Amino acid sequence: MRKLLVLLSAIASVVAYTVPAIADGWSFYGHARMSTSMDSKSKEKSGTGFDDDDLTWVLQSNARVGAFGGRFELGRDYTPVTTLYSDQVWGDDLGLLCWGMPYAGRQDQVALQMGGLQVAFLRPSTHEVAAFNIAKTTDIDITMPKIEVSYDFTAGPVGVGVFGGMNTYDKVDATDQDTSIDSNVMGIRANVAFGAAYVKAGTYFGTNLDTYGFAGGGKPTYTTKLNDSDDMGYFLVAGFKASDTLSVRAGYYCSEREVDVAGFKTDDGAAYYVQAKIDFAKNVWVVPEIGKFDYKDNAAGVDEGDLTYFSAKWEIRF
Repeated sequence: MRKLLVLLSAIASVVAYTVPAIADGWSFYGHARMSTSMDSKSKEKSGTGFDDDDLTWVLQSNARVGAFGGRFELGRDYTPVTTLYSDQVWGDDLGLLCWGMPYAGRQDQVALQMGGLQVAFLRPSTHEVAAFNIAKTTDIDITMPKIEVSYDFTAGPVGVGVFGGMNTYDKVDATDQDTSIDSNVMGIRANVAFGAAYVKAGTYFGTNLDTYGFAGGGKPTYTTKLNDSDDMGYFLVAGFKASDTLSVRAGYYCSEREVDVAGFKTDDGAAYYVQAKIDFAKNVWVVPEIGKFDYKDNAAGVDEGDLTYFSAKWEIRF
């Protein structure tokens, strides 16, 4: 027992002396994010034949706490086509990312950046879609990485960028016949600041963007052949800082999607929101927001309804 007490005393002494030393080399941080929202789905969107109201009252998935000491990171970053223009807070800071704001995520990549030019070779996307239904698929062949390029430049208060990307892979059936699944995206983005206000906007065009790995992209279909899905969208966000404690911001997105199949119609969608950022103190704020997702008609011409929400994000950073 005496030996055990001596051992525990020694351990306690080591901890007492080393923990403060370790703590001195670390910087702690945290983002406490709470989402409160009332979502109202139309009967078409709910799928029940009735309107549906739901309350969200949760700690957001992107809330975090941690510490910085030494740090390094290898090969994972936002891709060149990713455009983080929107401040939409609904859906854990969704930022219109699943509604056309160009977004391919943080990906493993080998990238080159020289000034405003970015070239990235990324892990290829082989996102499967049930609608392919290619009989007796036995294998997926990948022969090249996904490639993305962007070039952004500024001239005074104006910033302009162009971007593009391509992805390809083959599905192979039991008779060793290949079906090539090609996807691509290209677009332009711009922003301008004047005084306490700013405007950001852009547009994009793409083919088979769901397969590309583009959040909210269109899905190709397969009948006797692969039928590509062509997407077009545009987005606009704006903001104004009224005072040191109040900012007002808004965003809008609209898209059109077509699949080259007889009888298929244009599948449209739109989303928009208005919010205010109210700062109570340094690193303490709330963002009330009102918005709507309008799913409009699908490719079969059926109304998919809408979702309207009234939300607030509460955040403390330290």
